[in-house]
Amino acid sequence: MNWDYITGFFDADGSVSAIRVSSNKNRTLQICFHNNELQILKNIQKFILEDINIKGTITLKKAKKDSHSDQYELKYVYQRAYKVSLKLNTLHPKKKHRIEVYKKIQEVTKRNGKYTSQEEKLRSTLIEEFFKKI
Repeated sequence: MNWDYITGFFDADGSVSAIRVSSNKNRTLQICFHNNELQILKNIQKFILEDINIKGTITLKKAKKDSHSDQYELKYVYQRAYKVSLKLNTLHPKKKHRIEVYKKIQEVTKRNGKYTSQEEKLRSTLIEEFFKKI
C-alpha cells in the first residue's frame, strides 16, 4: 500500500465535495472512498492512519435493491480531509480542480470566522469555483 495506489483508487472510486455541517453556512471538505469490498477500505484506512496519523470513518450503505451489493464508504472531513487531500496526486480533472480550489479556500479562511465584505466575497467566489463544471 502506498499513496500512488490510494490516489489511483481515489481517482476511480472516490469523491471530493464541500459539505455543510449542521446549521453552519460555511462548507468543509469531505474526501470519500467508495467500494463494496470492506477489506480494501480498511487497508486504505490503516495505511493513512499509520502514515499521517489521520483517522477515517467507514460506514455501510445498504443496497436499495436485492440485486445490488451493499456499499462501504471511507470518509474524511474537516482538517482530516484537507490533510489527506494534500497527499493525493490526483489526475482526475474534476477532483484535481476541487482540491486545488479548496486549498485556496483554506488560505483565506479565518479561524474566528469574521470576514470583511471583500473577504466574504472572495470566499463565496472560491466556493462557486469549487462547484464549477469541468
